Amino acid sequence: MRSGLVNARARIGPGAWRLALLAATLIGPILGWMAAPRARADELLVGAAISIREPLLEIAARYGVEHPGPEVRLTFGSTSGLAAQVRAGAPIDVLVSADERIVDDLERRGFVVHEGRREFALNRLVVLVAADFEGPVDRPENLDRPEVRRIAIPEMAVPVGRYAREWLAGRGLLEKVAGRIVPTAHARATLAAVDSGQVDVAIVYATDARLSRTARVAFEIPRDEQPHIAYAAARVKHSRNRELANDFLAYLGNDVSRAVLRIAGFGVPKDPP
Repeated sequence: MRSGLVNARARIGPGAWRLALLAATLIGPILGWMAAPRARADELLVGAAISIREPLLEIAARYGVEHPGPEVRLTFGSTSGLAAQVRAGAPIDVLVSADERIVDDLERRGFVVHEGRREFALNRLVVLVAADFEGPVDRPENLDRPEVRRIAIPEMAVPVGRYAREWLAGRGLLEKVAGRIVPTAHARATLAAVDSGQVDVAIVYATDARLSRTARVAFEIPRDEQPHIAYAAARVKHSRNRELANDFLAYLGNDVSRAVLRIAGFGVPKDPP
């Protein structure tokens, strides 16, 4: 079974990296649509939030073993970029979003259908610091310390960017640190920025923090302040593979998929009564 998008990364100098990240945010949805493979009748094309890449690759592989014949292909990016592709008519059969609100909006506007829709994974936020950062950042108020010069967070349209900004605003910190925010293209770009030392601090998903090579967790957002982060999957209305899409959506909620998600650090919603 093949798995969609191949990620290419290049080293860029400190003077150009902000422009590169901004460019990725602006042109990513367009290039992604142009590069997206055309789905055949016997295959399913899934566009998924990059923050759930690893467990979804395993889930799709297990699905392929249990359902020989149909092929599941995966392409990853920011949820906002993938939603733009869906609105533009890209040949995506299933959208896996890191923000259920984006799926709500697409459903209201007729781009995805409610049939088979599933909220299947949960996440939470943590604050990472670069390996060589020496300032104390062990609680939220310290994000406003002068030692913290650069904070990586995606734009508001990207789910983790919205979650992080809303949390900062609720803490009365957003306006104080706004001038230090470095916008990134998506969740994994945020992780890469702090892992490479290009920024001092980043607000990321807890599951992405597990993939960090050098950055360390400064603190987890307090439980009573955590936003509700639910991953929602839905069939795109123009999909030519409705039965296969609905079957894959159902598979996301079975015991096999739930076990894979738990091992990867995701939460899973409680089973319906």
